[in-house]
Amino acid sequence: MIPFPIKALLCIVLVSACQTKIKQGTIGFGGFGDSLMLGPQYDKTLFWEPHDWFGNADGGKVLTVQTRYDQCLSGSKSQYRSVAAMGARISDLPRQVRAMKNRLEDPGSLRFAALSIGSNDLCRLEPGDDQGIDAYRIQLVNHINDILLSFPKVKLLVLEIPDLSNLWQGHKMRCQERWRWGQCPLLSYGRLDEVDASRWVRRATNLLNQAMLDINGERIKMIPLTEHIQEVNLQPFDCFHPSVKGLERLSQVAWSPKWFACSPN
Repeated sequence: MIPFPIKALLCIVLVSACQTKIKQGTIGFGGFGDSLMLGPQYDKTLFWEPHDWFGNADGGKVLTVQTRYDQCLSGSKSQYRSVAAMGARISDLPRQVRAMKNRLEDPGSLRFAALSIGSNDLCRLEPGDDQGIDAYRIQLVNHINDILLSFPKVKLLVLEIPDLSNLWQGHKMRCQERWRWGQCPLLSYGRLDEVDASRWVRRATNLLNQAMLDINGERIKMIPLTEHIQEVNLQPFDCFHPSVKGLERLSQVAWSPKWFACSPN
């Protein structure tokens, strides 16, 4: 028998080996983007397993949005497929769209999806790189519109890009050493100690989030991540990803019977 952490990793790397296609007529839920869609939880051996907040792949530790939907409709048998990947960047979204199409018999079966993207792009910019931010902003809008066009019936939840400068300032004493060796160079080596750098990162984050907010329509909704994921809701291993408590909070904030067109029986 393959140990669960190894099996979970193989299922993320080789998703097609672990997921069958959603059949036509089934209500499909989908996950796009980066590790905030995977909800990685690390243990003391540094292994991790996914605990999602949106789909039902969490083993019951989080009451996900999809579970809330099925409970609301009393008997709904929706299915979840994720193409999200750790470290994903904005430029990865077209590939993820193609991958999602391969997990559906009919693109119209994808009715609800969630997206988290942009943090890994910001992490790799130098403070002051305005051209880089402009390029990311254009890509982001184009790729989100492509998701909406590729899946004509989907309603899309978009996670706000967290304010990395606020994250640095609010958790510096506890997390600085972890971030020195972490996945976000922008948080490393004290670069955000500088006032000008922090202001630029905040402005860059606001520009990308505003670009997503400006995509009009009833099919898209943004979740204000920063105000709901505070220090108590982050896992202590990396001071970056939400804890199980944080994922539960995300699910609560994202769930809306009206937006999901759910009339309880």
